[in-house]
Amino acid sequence: MEQLDWQSQATQWRFTEALSKMLYVRPTDSMVRDWLDESTEDLQQFCVKWARCNWMTGIGIIEAAQGLVEDAFENTNIDSEGNIR
Repeated sequence: MEQLDWQSQATQWRFTEALSKMLYVRPTDSMVRDWLDESTEDLQQFCVKWARCNWMTGIGIIEAAQGLVEDAFENTNIDSEGNIR
């Protein structure tokens, strides 16, 4: 079974795009890569600071964005590399 490649540039772009819809400011590419590689707290704190709704949690925003990308893959809207079909 084909799996979503979180290391591909297109998948990371989809993740960043999803995050950007819930934040006032787009996270940097390096912040996203660090989260995907090591789950550093930088992205989580960034999400708390720039959340469009002050009641949202950083981890909740991140998990929601990951879920949106995973659902798009499972629904075949994007391929395993994150490219739009």
